[in-house]
Amino acid sequence: MKKNVSVSSGEGLLAVTAEASCIGNDILVCLYGGSRPHIGAAALAFPCQDEGCGVTAWASVLGAPGHRDDTVAHRLAMNLCKATGRPVCMTAGIHIDHASGEEIAHLLRNAEDATLKLAALLKGALP
Repeated sequence: MKKNVSVSSGEGLLAVTAEASCIGNDILVCLYGGSRPHIGAAALAFPCQDEGCGVTAWASVLGAPGHRDDTVAHRLAMNLCKATGRPVCMTAGIHIDHASGEEIAHLLRNAEDATLKLAALLKGALP
């Protein structure tokens, strides 16, 4: 598999990019977008087996004070971990000054879409 992969969803200020690097069997993802991309949170997700549920995941999150990126980092790191069955470390930082509720919802949809695209690419390429 290619060592680095990048996908995006959305356009302009509402675009969100997910860049992934494979580190051994693990996946490192930078998820960013908006007018001021940054690192607002980091989530570390590990796959585990749950009786009757197949592969699930456990995650831990660190968030920067005053940032709200922890929720998206946690949810999308878990989703990617479950989809690939690999440990995932994801940083997230998406920001638009004075964003409306509609803009925030659009950014979250684009973040999820970018992560789904990334999962599809990785699932097809990982051994």
